[in-house]
Amino acid sequence: VAVATGNDGQVLTSTGAGSPPAFETPAGGVWVRTHYTQIGTNGATQIDFTGLSSSYEVYKFYFVNIRPETDDVYMKFFMNVNGSFQTSDYGYAIRLVDSDQTLGSAASPEDNAFARVQVNGTGNATGETLNGELTIFDPSGTTNKNVITTNFNNINKDGRASSNVGVISNMSSAAALTGIRIKYSSGKMLAGGLIIGYGLKA
Repeated sequence: VAVATGNDGQVLTSTGAGSPPAFETPAGGVWVRTHYTQIGTNGATQIDFTGLSSSYEVYKFYFVNIRPETDDVYMKFFMNVNGSFQTSDYGYAIRLVDSDQTLGSAASPEDNAFARVQVNGTGNATGETLNGELTIFDPSGTTNKNVITTNFNNINKDGRASSNVGVISNMSSAAALTGIRIKYSSGKMLAGGLIIGYGLKA
């Protein structure tokens, strides 16, 4: 059965017994996949996710097995605000606990060139990797400045698992957030890593 093509953001939906499905705009309260990237054979130095818009009130991105080429590196995050990726005015605050029962933290006032989501770097030995998620609220809002919730786990250069919970922000202006950029502090992200983004309508 031929099905007419839909528009961006629509999902294939059943229209009842005996009739073909159709692309329809999802109702509120439904998560819709908006972004999907799997790192290819050559790895990736940085990855940009653009197209964040008022179509969704909340975005959530999942990061699966983002393995670094270089040992003991951390992930840098950048926000696209006012039409460009900002290189100043970032702040972050992270709390850490690792499998050796070590507690730690990392923080920066709003004067950094990037944001980060982990206290200790990720190792590059076999099996060492970074996983996690970030949540973006009201990306198209222009009243409040952008603050993103982060929750990441990694295995550090000493082979210990750690949990990192925090927030990242850019205080340059109260403007719409239209994209995010990720890159390791040194070297590539290795092949096989997966990043999936979802949007939620109110």
